[in-house]
Amino acid sequence: MSPLSPFEFLAGVSYLILAPFANWRVSARKPQPAWAGFVYCITAPACVLWLFVATVLSIPYLFIAGHFLATRERRLFQRLQSRQRTMPWSDVEQRLRAGEGTLIIEQAQKQSLRLWWTPDDVQSLSPVPIPTFDDLDFLLLDPPQPFVTWCLERYFLSPGGSAFLTRPVGLRFPPGFTAPEFFMTLFPSARVVATVLTPQLEKDESAT
Repeated sequence: MSPLSPFEFLAGVSYLILAPFANWRVSARKPQPAWAGFVYCITAPACVLWLFVATVLSIPYLFIAGHFLATRERRLFQRLQSRQRTMPWSDVEQRLRAGEGTLIIEQAQKQSLRLWWTPDDVQSLSPVPIPTFDDLDFLLLDPPQPFVTWCLERYFLSPGGSAFLTRPVGLRFPPGFTAPEFFMTLFPSARVVATVLTPQLEKDESAT
C-alpha cells in the first residue's frame, strides 16, 4: 500500500479534530453537560484555524508534486527517445484509425497517464486474462495483477520493453481514470487496453 502523502495526513488530522465537533452538532438536541458549550466555543475557532493552515500547507505540496511528476515524465520521454522508443502522436493516430497494433493506457492514483503503442495484438498475445477496467487496481492497494506485470515486462521496461511511448496532442481527457472506450470512440477500429502504472519502471530507469 502506498504511504500517506502530506495532504492525506493533513486530511486525517483534520478529521480527528473536527469529528467531535460534528458529533456534538448532530446530538445537539440531547442534554449536554454544562461545560460542553464552553469547550466547543474554544475548539471551534481552533478547527477553523487548523483548516486554514491545512489549506495553506496543501498548496505548495500540490505544486511540488505536480512539478515532480512533470519532471519525471519529461526525463522518461527523453530517455526513451534516445533509444528510439517514442512515436509522434500523429503517427499513432494513423495506426489507430487503420486498426493496427494496440494502444495501451497506463495510469494509477497520484500518477501520470501514459500512452504506449505496440504493433502487437495485446489481447491475443496476453498469456493471462486481461482484467476489466473496473477490476484494475488503480489505487495500488494490492500486488500487481498478472496482466499488469506482463505488460510491464514485455512493453514498458527499459531496456527490455518493446512499446513506443507517445504524447497525445489536442485531446481533452475526462475526469478520473481514462477508460479504453474513450479512445475507441475516437478510433472505432482501434484496439485499446488499460493497465496500471507501477513504480517498477521508475526504479528500472533510475538504475540504468
